[in-house]
Amino acid sequence: MEKYIDIEIIGKGGNGVVWKTQNSKKIFFAKKTIKHYRKTVPYQRFCDEIEVIRKFPNPGIIQIVDYHIPSSKTAKETPYYIMPLAIPLKDDIKKLTIEETFDRIAIIIDTVEFLHDNDITHRDIKIENILIIDNYPKLSDFGLANFPKQNRLSRLNEKIGPAFTIAPEMRRISSAAEYKKADVYSLAKTIWVILTKNWTSFDGQYNSHSSINLRNYIDLKINEMVTLGETYFFSLVILEKLLFDSTHNDPDKRPTIKDFKDRFNFWVQSNSDYTLRNGIEWEDAIRQIFPVSIPENCAWTDIYEIENILKILFINYDSLNHTFFPHSGGLDFTAIEVIEINNKKYLLVNNEYFFEPEKLYFESMNNFAWSYFRLEIKANKPFFGSQTYDSEELVYLDSNMNIFEKDISYYKSYSFCYEKSFLITQKMARINALSGKLDHYDGLHSKMTNPEYRELLKKIIAKYP
Repeated sequence: MEKYIDIEIIGKGGNGVVWKTQNSKKIFFAKKTIKHYRKTVPYQRFCDEIEVIRKFPNPGIIQIVDYHIPSSKTAKETPYYIMPLAIPLKDDIKKLTIEETFDRIAIIIDTVEFLHDNDITHRDIKIENILIIDNYPKLSDFGLANFPKQNRLSRLNEKIGPAFTIAPEMRRISSAAEYKKADVYSLAKTIWVILTKNWTSFDGQYNSHSSINLRNYIDLKINEMVTLGETYFFSLVILEKLLFDSTHNDPDKRPTIKDFKDRFNFWVQSNSDYTLRNGIEWEDAIRQIFPVSIPENCAWTDIYEIENILKILFINYDSLNHTFFPHSGGLDFTAIEVIEINNKKYLLVNNEYFFEPEKLYFESMNNFAWSYFRLEIKANKPFFGSQTYDSEELVYLDSNMNIFEKDISYYKSYSFCYEKSFLITQKMARINALSGKLDHYDGLHSKMTNPEYRELLKKIIAKYP
């Protein structure tokens, strides 16, 4: 039997102690022992841990390079197993790029899927039990793991699991719980911990409208210029829905680990590709506007209500909308505010176009892919009339919103839109792909009233479902 010299304690758990140790060849390892090895339950759990790790090897599971189980638990020798020295994930993620963090999480999910495919549940998933060896995450500490043909060691009402990421049912009657769904719960909270670096996680179900919102911890890039080739956080909608579902109090409403993996991977893919997430985020925006029930149509006339609705469409999501102009062309709107010129209120969008709104329409079309917002402009006369084109007038404003016909002191130029309407759609809307006589870049919507346009769109939808 190999001899090991224990050097220092590098970790402690509920029943385990981990030492930095050295073998006869002066090679350093980590050595796990147990505190109460003469007690039946801790001793058996330690033996089970060794069995499950050795029986089900996987790149994402810590490797046992040596172990010793005494002939009986009454023997003087302490049971132990030897594993490679590792870096705690807590320390590792502090220096990772976003892309590397995504890769770490994907491997952890793959490992949990491997366990569940073999009817093994870890039951103690938390960041402290994830180690890094050669830049690869390893799930460790299988002392609470449940696997086929294992005799029940837990008492009927014993609380089992990690303090900060434990599923609620595991706090109550753990022996009757659905362990795989409990793992999913703990995994979701662990991923939140990894992304936020808030080591104590959160209580209850994930809520994007509370202080635990990921946006409070993550630098989310919305409609910003970024460095090509770098990975950023552009969208959280799909991930937040996954965390919400996975931390549901009802285990039956949580996804399986396979569904969890598919949804997480889709979020990673769509995070950098708005074409994949655009429809999902458009629906999410509409549900924010109408949280109880989405009406067939709706209208607003108050300028501040209109501003608040359009902020959701323009500011809350990256690359969400595309807006068609009254006469020709289109643009993604990314900013909006109310300004006052000559004691009259206007909406300023993209710090470039301003107008007096008359009414904002929403039409669901009973189909998110075809739904739209139409912003009617109150008919006005041009301020000066000398520089007008297609219902727009070129004017100049100073910092106090005083308006000028000509640029006197390098004032910023603006376009005053004084009639007709804008059509606002999701960026990947079916409307945007229409061509020929139905090409919306020719201001098709502004050539008719909203009811007339809605009826036309119904015919288009019937033809191009």
